[in-house]
Amino acid sequence: MGGVSKDVITKDFQGGDITVALGGTDINFSKADIQNSATLDLTIVAGGVKLVLPNNWDLQINTTNIMGGLDDKRRELPPTETKTKTLRITGTIVLGGIEITGYA
Repeated sequence: MGGVSKDVITKDFQGGDITVALGGTDINFSKADIQNSATLDLTIVAGGVKLVLPNNWDLQINTTNIMGGLDDKRRELPPTETKTKTLRITGTIVLGGIEITGYA
């Protein structure tokens, strides 16, 4: 029944696990980078996760949602820009959600 806020600053993020139950977590990746791809495994039960991700990271989402969901609010890239990094989001969301926002 609490919350956590973290900034990820590594330039070689390789992945990780986040578990949230009856609370919230804010993770800011605005100072982070991945070399090619990384996997973030989430388990959310009656809580929420907010992720701040670069707009040029491609997302591959493979979650099981039970009365929960995921909302990607990042802006679309112009046709001249490409997404060169891939973040895979996996896991289970029960009675909760994930909100993804971006930065330029």
